[in-house]
Amino acid sequence: MPGPALRIVQVNDVYTLENLRRLRSLVQHHATTDPADLFLVTLAGDFVAPSVLSSLDAGLGMVDCMNAVGVTHAILGNHEDDIPTGELRKRVAELHATLLGTNVRGLSPPVPAHDVVQVACRGGRAVRLGLVGVVMDDPTATGTCPSEAPTCLPRTLPRRARRRTSCATWAARA
Repeated sequence: MPGPALRIVQVNDVYTLENLRRLRSLVQHHATTDPADLFLVTLAGDFVAPSVLSSLDAGLGMVDCMNAVGVTHAILGNHEDDIPTGELRKRVAELHATLLGTNVRGLSPPVPAHDVVQVACRGGRAVRLGLVGVVMDDPTATGTCPSEAPTCLPRTLPRRARRRTSCATWAARA
């Protein structure tokens, strides 16, 4: 008997609304054509900035589009500090996706360090998958960072998290 089917569509650095329209078409296609037991749509960084529109509306249009696309998980990127912190907090609250910040500290309200999803097929077999999102903290590449992020994710995190959550594996984006 085959195991559960998981489909992940992952994008990052979406700077124009035109790209989100194309992403929505892709997501709709895969949701209706040969659907998986679990379908995740992840945006791994730079979810509100830098786009021309975000410089005018502080990411409101990008978040509206992400919600329309059906993004399930998002990660802070090195450009989220391009908009004022108060506006970033508003965009986080408006986002329907789970925002992950494995090494993010100091953002209020705090964002989860990880998420655990379970994919199960109709026969009952299930697999748990852990998701983490790491913000790069390199001032030469980013200028600043929207958090107090350590330089790297401890190598022991996936092992510790797997033990604590009984996940088969962990997926990370840095």
